[in-house]
Amino acid sequence: MKSTTAIIVGLIQYEPPVIDDTTQEEITAGKHVVKLEDISLVSTNRNNTNGQSLNLPWMNAQSTALEENPIPNMSTSPVNNEGSS
Repeated sequence: MKSTTAIIVGLIQYEPPVIDDTTQEEITAGKHVVKLEDISLVSTNRNNTNGQSLNLPWMNAQSTALEENPIPNMSTSPVNNEGSS
């Protein structure tokens, strides 16, 4: 049996709606946008007896996408540093 797995690497960002300044009507709805960085396809055969191993390029990378572009803290409350010494 043959199977294929897709490994997708990217960043999801929310774009808020666009509001008309005059009418206050929503011109464009808010949406989630995916910035795709990489796609890898891994195909395997269930009855693989030839001794070959998979080459997974993302396992050899020096750094990951999260190290290069960390996910920001989505907290809505600001940090208050008053009174800290």
